[in-house]
Amino acid sequence: MAHILVVSEEPTYRREIRRTLESGRHEVSEAVNARAGLERVHERHPDIVVTDIVMSHKCGIEFTAEIKRASPETPVIAIANGGRANRDLARLASRVGASLTMDRAVPFDSLRAQIERLLGATPEPALVKAA
Repeated sequence: MAHILVVSEEPTYRREIRRTLESGRHEVSEAVNARAGLERVHERHPDIVVTDIVMSHKCGIEFTAEIKRASPETPVIAIANGGRANRDLARLASRVGASLTMDRAVPFDSLRAQIERLLGATPEPALVKAA
């Protein structure tokens, strides 16, 4: 069982993610904004953080960078709302350390599958050249 932190200003969206992830036997905590999310990262050391990219008080890009500075090993999944501007933000989130970016329209089961993939991920073996 993994501990997953979900950061979104939208309570309905947080609740749906929580329901989906708890059905997979994960522990889920929530934060209503990036500031509260960063506090939870320091307090609880989640295994994965799922965050909106667009938030009112602090952009998810800045939040992702702060998480990676505080806990470089913690995977971050950044969620975008779609549209060209948000695709650009998703690319920027990847550049600052998001392990994965997803569109909010993706079904919750797909999000859960990606979380499972990240939890079970092992490093790629080094390329070995033949002598």
